[in-house]
Amino acid sequence: MILRYPSLNRLGVVKSLTRERRLRLAQYLEAEALAKKLPAMRVREYLDWLAIPEWIAPALAATRRTGAEPDEVLPERSEDAEVRAWLRVFVARASLGRQLLVASGIERFPWLSCEARSSGWLDELIDAKGYGPTVVSRDRGALVVFYQEEHEYQAFLARQD
Repeated sequence: MILRYPSLNRLGVVKSLTRERRLRLAQYLEAEALAKKLPAMRVREYLDWLAIPEWIAPALAATRRTGAEPDEVLPERSEDAEVRAWLRVFVARASLGRQLLVASGIERFPWLSCEARSSGWLDELIDAKGYGPTVVSRDRGALVVFYQEEHEYQAFLARQD
């Protein structure tokens, strides 16, 4: 038996729900494609902001303020190998561990919950997302944020209080 709700159809609700599902599916497929680009990481699940520890959003917002002072900078004219080495050293000093949250840049699935399986995970993330990754240590309470600005690369480290 099929139930029909003509009043809902006239209001465009059903059409809107279908569009929402298509958009969610497209973004899910985008998250899946990103996960496939990260074989050095085992992606466990895709998370929204409600599943993320509360301290992360304000710590991340603090790095985005106009007057935010980065912990380290590197000139924008640096070569790829130099930028990658700088990112690796900064991440190593942050001591993130293996249980990570990685910002995906995907609206409905903004975070990937991952386990780093090998040392090449950061290079894979750079290849997939560019020089501006955002990574959180799930078990060590650390947030690492990189930005590629007009004249420099910026690195921020925040720790859970």
